[in-house]
Amino acid sequence: MEVLKLDAQLSRKKQWLSRSFNQSMERPNWQDAANQQLTNDVQARKLEYYRLLSTPAVNEMIQDLILNEE
Repeated sequence: MEVLKLDAQLSRKKQWLSRSFNQSMERPNWQDAANQQLTNDVQARKLEYYRLLSTPAVNEMIQDLILNEE
């Protein structure tokens, strides 16, 4: 009976540890809200990285979408 209790506790602890680890990997800075808006500078840098990594066809399509929104 004691072994079953310990096994259940160990299983819960393992699930908690796994969940905590996954959350820490998804959200490394707990000081910020999960849906916090990034600054314009950070957003611009990220967009530039994506632009550099994507194909010219994708870049052209994105540019067309931006122009159509304006």
